[in-house]
Amino acid sequence: VAAHRLAFGVTTLVILLLMRNTLVDVGPFKAGIAGLGEVVGAVAAGLGVAAVVTPWLTGRVGRAGTVRIMLVLAAAALLGLGLPMTLPTILAGSFVLGLVGQAIKLCSDAAVQTEVGDAVRGRVFSLSDTTFNVTYVAAVAGAAVLAPTSGRSPLLLALAGGIYLLGLVVHELALRTGAQGGTQPGAPSAIAVSTAPSPSVSTSSTSQRADGEPGSADR
Repeated sequence: VAAHRLAFGVTTLVILLLMRNTLVDVGPFKAGIAGLGEVVGAVAAGLGVAAVVTPWLTGRVGRAGTVRIMLVLAAAALLGLGLPMTLPTILAGSFVLGLVGQAIKLCSDAAVQTEVGDAVRGRVFSLSDTTFNVTYVAAVAGAAVLAPTSGRSPLLLALAGGIYLLGLVVHELALRTGAQGGTQPGAPSAIAVSTAPSPSVSTSSTSQRADGEPGSADR
């Protein structure tokens, strides 16, 4: 999620500058404010498609496989569709990034729902949402320092593509670390174990109740 938001923040600023200062209308494709509206529509379309595609894809390759595919797809879209910096390719790339971002977010939320204990799930969601917003703002601010006023910056788009690939590497390392040191699926969590009464406590409580019953010895 963090890798996507960083890359998405960089591309957002590049698109804003291109639409404002560089690109011109090409047939039905508009620059300026109207062009930004078309970009938002393309991203929204990607979000909608992700809601349909993600459950189908995770059912076949799993959540980890889905994240891998989406990160590679995003890097390819930035390099193949972003670098030409034309209105049609920008709209196509925006659609792909909308699809990728939503698919990764759905996989992340599903993992938190199924793999995190009830006692800490709220804090994990809060941390995820904070990361989601902070990384985006940081990326936009950093890109604003580096981007030319024209918005034509192949370096920034290549950097955004590299961020997706770096996210893929971190994702794979996290999976390997979890596989080596994590608990087996279905094993009780540490929180569940710590809250369960120990046998000695249960035995002591049973004995105390037996000793305290009125008339138990007399009968």
